[in-house]
Amino acid sequence: MTWTRSPRRFRYLAAPRDRSFVPLDFDRPMTMEQILTDHPKGVDYAHLVRDFPRFPLIVDSRDQVLSFPPIINGELTRVTGRTRNILLDTTGTDLRAVMTAVKILCAALARPAPRWRASRSMVLPALTSPPLSGW
Repeated sequence: MTWTRSPRRFRYLAAPRDRSFVPLDFDRPMTMEQILTDHPKGVDYAHLVRDFPRFPLIVDSRDQVLSFPPIINGELTRVTGRTRNILLDTTGTDLRAVMTAVKILCAALARPAPRWRASRSMVLPALTSPPLSGW
């Protein structure tokens, strides 16, 4: 299933470590804890979040998991030739680096491309962070 429904509202939250979803390139749900130990991307990037009691998560208005930043996106957001809407999430610990990445993405998407067309609307970046510790 490709995530193409619109409009959607997103929430960035601090989720319990046992929250589960289907990560990219897997066909079964895994807890966020399992992703860090069993998914190749989780193993590679676990050091970024493993010390927090909760993990960052982006969910839609139906509470479906879109992303476990900065580790892995959900299979629900896989981009295919039939995808019509995308969400670009940029995360990091250095605001200057994050904003540079956002500017590069916006510039790249603003250029005409033969096989896609840009939407006439743009969502401005939201600079938020859920509390990952102290819960």
